[in-house]
Amino acid sequence: METEDLIFNTFIIGVQKAGTSYLKDILSQHPEIETHHSQEFMGFLDPVYKDEAALQKNIKQAFNKDQLSSKKHILGKSVGVFVSQVALKRLFSHNKNVKLIVVLRNPIDRVFSAYNYCLSKGLEKNKSFTDAIRERNRYPNDVIRSRNCNYINTSMYSLHMDIIFEFVKKERIMLINFEDLKNNPNKICVDVFKFMGLPHDNVLLETRKVVNAGVKARFPKLNSIFKIKNTWINKLWKKLPPDFRSKALNNFWKLNTIKKTNRDSISSSDRLYLKEVFREGLEKLKSKYGIHFN
Repeated sequence: METEDLIFNTFIIGVQKAGTSYLKDILSQHPEIETHHSQEFMGFLDPVYKDEAALQKNIKQAFNKDQLSSKKHILGKSVGVFVSQVALKRLFSHNKNVKLIVVLRNPIDRVFSAYNYCLSKGLEKNKSFTDAIRERNRYPNDVIRSRNCNYINTSMYSLHMDIIFEFVKKERIMLINFEDLKNNPNKICVDVFKFMGLPHDNVLLETRKVVNAGVKARFPKLNSIFKIKNTWINKLWKKLPPDFRSKALNNFWKLNTIKKTNRDSISSSDRLYLKEVFREGLEKLKSKYGIHFN
């Protein structure tokens, strides 16, 4: 007998490198929330997306089959949706009443974190941060690199928020400041549970877990093999069961990463450049959406 369709009730759509994996992890500890085993659900960003029927197959593969139930509150996450109108349209076609969560981080810090992430994953070809932040429309013919390595575009929050609010009413979207999530995760989770319409009293959460800790790759090019979809290794890899891929990939990344021995920093000239780049957008973000960064 076929299982009934699974509908995402709430979806974390962004932004990249703003604590969304951490948020998903602690929210999933709620007994009424079920989420996919991988960090990201990529179905709405799939370049060969077909229809809802095919999407349902992807959703069911992404969840623990023993815990699937339409009675659960289904939580999804994919930070690439924040910068993709196509993915947003697909998400709202899937569920026109879906609730959205967006975590926003100081754009300068986010840009630097995203750059180091792409460097560690073998996605960043230009190893100079100074050059990378001065480029626009990066990797136009490479879907994966374009989505991850266009650091400035992703951080133009107010522009993306204007588009997102064309799809969703104000009461169905929750904006979270990364600083608040970092400093008081329990309060933020209670607020999110209220937003979801779930009970929040007596829900015990482990918030000390570190997710996506600062690391660097031993061999960055090895990581890129699994990220770039047109490699023959990736095509064979996608034919393996999702559960096996998720566990194997996590183990591989653990083996191919080492902890950073010192904290990287942005040069004063690059910081001044980025402040000017984001100045107008941050003013609009504060006045229109009430988000301000220290």
